[in-house]
Amino acid sequence: MHTLKTLTLALLTLCSSAALPTSAAQSTPAKTEDKPPLESDAAQLFRRVGYYLTEYYRGPTTVKVDRLLEENRVRLDKTCAGHPRCQFGTAEKLIRPMIAALQDGHTYLMPPQESRFWNRYEEYRMGVNLRPYMDAGARVIVNLWQGGAAQQAGLKRGDVILRINGVKPSAFAPTPDRPNRLKVLLERRGKHFTRVVTTRAWQPENDFPSLEQRGKVGILKIPTFFEDGGDGSEIGREVHLLLEQANTRKLERLVVDVRDNGGGQLTNCMLAANAFVPELGYKLRHALADLSFTYKKGVLTLGGNDLEQHRLFFQQEEARIGPYVRWNKPVAVLVNRDTASCGEIFAYLLQRVGRASIIGEKTYGVSNSATRFFELPGDYAMGVTIGQLHNFDGSRLPPFITPNTLVKDDLELLNKRGWDGALERGILETARK
Repeated sequence: MHTLKTLTLALLTLCSSAALPTSAAQSTPAKTEDKPPLESDAAQLFRRVGYYLTEYYRGPTTVKVDRLLEENRVRLDKTCAGHPRCQFGTAEKLIRPMIAALQDGHTYLMPPQESRFWNRYEEYRMGVNLRPYMDAGARVIVNLWQGGAAQQAGLKRGDVILRINGVKPSAFAPTPDRPNRLKVLLERRGKHFTRVVTTRAWQPENDFPSLEQRGKVGILKIPTFFEDGGDGSEIGREVHLLLEQANTRKLERLVVDVRDNGGGQLTNCMLAANAFVPELGYKLRHALADLSFTYKKGVLTLGGNDLEQHRLFFQQEEARIGPYVRWNKPVAVLVNRDTASCGEIFAYLLQRVGRASIIGEKTYGVSNSATRFFELPGDYAMGVTIGQLHNFDGSRLPPFITPNTLVKDDLELLNKRGWDGALERGILETARK
C-alpha cells in the first residue's frame, strides 16, 4: 500500500508537456535494469529507450510496442555491425520514427542538453518563451516571465527578436555560468529598435501567474502549471491569491489566458480550476491501479483502487490550501495550438460544466494522459505516457480542446498592429454573460 501511495503522489506531479526542462526527468527514480557489458553508444541508448517503453508505457496506441522495438533493434544491429563505436545519433535516427509510430504526443525523445539549452536559457535567464517566426532564424515572444530580464527591458508579447549580439536567435549560444549583457534587435509594428537585456547566471525559478486590469476586466495570465521544486501546488495557490486581489479590486469579469501553457503538475491545474468549479476530479488509469484525484473547495482527496483485487487500498485527504477563493463572475479562457497537457485539462474542466467560454485555437492534443520523464545516455531524455485520464463516469478525457469560439492566435498581426484578436474576443464574450 505504501508503494502504491508513493506512486500516486509521484504521478500527481508528472502530467506535463514536452516543453518541461530536464530537471523534471530527475524527479523520481526508475526501476533498475541489467546493463550488458561492452555495448556501443547507439546500442546503450536504444536499450534504455526500449526498457522504459516496455516497463512504463501505458498510452492509447494500437501499435504492438514489443514488435516495434524488436523490428528496430534488428535494424540497429545491422546498421552498427562492424562499428563497435556506433554513435548515439545512429540510434536516434531509428528511435524518432519508432516513437512517432505510436502516434502519442505525450511520448517523445528529447535531444541532448547542449541543443536544448537555448530553450532553458529562454525560460530561466532571459525570461521569455519564444516561437519560430516567418523570417529564417527569427523568434517571436509568446510569453514574458513576471519580473524577468526581458520584461524589465520593456519587451512585449508579439515582439520579434531578429538578432542577439548580432547573431540570429536560432544560432545564438549563451554563456551559462555568468550574467550576460545582450544587445537585442527587435521588430514591433514595422519598426526596428534595440534593447539591452541583462541576464543573471542560470538558477531554477518559476514562471508565476499574473493579473492585469483593463477597466473592470481582469486578465489572468497562467503561462505554465509546472513548478521547479515545491509541493506541486504553488502555482495553483498563486491563482487563488490573484483572484482574491480581483475580488478586492471589485473586478466584474475575467479572461484567463493559458495560451502557450505547456502543462505541469496535475495538482496545479486542478487547484486553479477549483477556483471556478467548486468540486472536480478524475481518475488516472495506470497499470497497477485506478488512482482518483478530487478537489472540493481547495481540499485534495486521493484515492486508489487495486485493479487486480478490485478493492480500495487507500483514501486520504492530502492537502488544504489557504485561502480558497471562489470566482463566481463571468469568465472566458484563451487557448491556442500550444496549450497542452495540464493547460488543456484546466480549460476542459471549466468547459465541461459550462463555466467558461473557451476562445482561440484547437489545442495541442495531450489532455487525456500523464507523462513521466527519464534521463537517457548521451544527455538525451524521454517522456513516456504512464497512464490515461478518465472522468468518474468512465469516459476518457478528450485528447484536445475545441474552443466554443475559434479565433486565430495571430502573432504576426500582434507584431505588426498590436492587435490581440483572441484577447479582445474574450473580453467581449464575458460582457455577454
